[in-house]
Parts: sequence; C-alpha cells; structure tokens
Amino acid sequence: MYIHRQFGWFTVFALTAMAVWFAFVAALSPGDRGEFQSIFLMIAALQLAFYQLTTIVTESTLTVRYGIGLLAFRFPLSEITQITERSVPWYAGYGIRWVGDAWLFNVSGNDAIEVTFASGRKVWVGTDDPDGLAAILRLRMDELRRNAVDVDNDVASQTDDTAEPLDPEPDETTNTDVNDDSVSPDVSADVESPTDSK
Repeated sequence: MYIHRQFGWFTVFALTAMAVWFAFVAALSPGDRGEFQSIFLMIAALQLAFYQLTTIVTESTLTVRYGIGLLAFRFPLSEITQITERSVPWYAGYGIRWVGDAWLFNVSGNDAIEVTFASGRKVWVGTDDPDGLAAILRLRMDELRRNAVDVDNDVASQTDDTAEPLDPEPDETTNTDVNDDSVSPDVSADVESPTDSK
C-alpha cells in the first residue's frame, strides 16, 4: 500500500494570515464582536479540512483525502487507462479546482499526476512525489491487467475441460421387417408314414 501526505504550506499560511487579520480588525472594532467569532470558526474549519492532502493507493483503489478526512474521493484502479505527469499552472490555485478538462486536487506546489479513466474523465492529483505516485499507479495497473488475463485463461481452460463430448451419431435402426427367404427344414419329411411300413 502507498500512503503519501503532503502538507499544505500555502493553504495553512494563507488561512493563518486571514485569521490574524480578522483578529486585528476585531480588536479595533468597538461593540459586539460576535460576527468575528463566526469567521474564526470558519477559518479553523477550513484549516482542519485542507491543511494536508493524503494520497492512498491500494490494490484496487486510488483515494485522495483532504485534512482530517472530511473530504475524500475514491477512484477504482481498474478504470484507469493512462497516467501522465503534469505541471499545475500558478493560476489554478489550491483546493478543489476545475482546470479546463479535469478536476484538480491540490494543497501545495505545482506537480501533479493526471489520471485518465476509461469513460474519458480526468483528474489531477497534486503531489510532491510525482515519480513515486506515477510508478505505484502503473505497477498496480499492470498487476490488475495480468490478473484479469490469468482469470480469463483459467475460465477458458475450465470450460474446455468440462465440455461434454458430442453424442456419436446414432446407428441406423435395424429393419426387423426384412423378408427371410430361408426355409426352415421340414422335420416331418424324415418321419416314415405308417402306411409305408406295412
């Protein structure tokens, strides 16, 4: 199993700076500061949700999980057709973004792996270990293909072994009505007539 965690330095820094700014504004604001408490809670929730990105590759799935796991996305490896290393443009930002023809999952940096599925759908998974993630995904995909071929071969061999032999052609039925011209011997011809013996 492959597990890799990438800390979202930019995300954490930006949210922390935002919290400090609102704290400064709240300190200078007279009166009730209740709305600032709601803002602080929202920033804290975003910190927990997006402070890191965890990428998990098992034997059958690719999972992308944010923060403490409130947001997680799971993709079956059996549907992946292509793995490509990509560079995320600076304007794409971080978090969950649409980048033209794919969804981007990212928290930091500009390296990503583009995963293409059989349906044509694409996702970009941000990572600071693109070589390792691409290698393990390709390895799992090859293993799944080999296992699928082995299963097909086993099914084919079992089908051949259990195939019932064809019934032989039935013999032609014997015609019991054929005339028999042979004459059975006349047993009475050998017996002397009583009149002849006299």
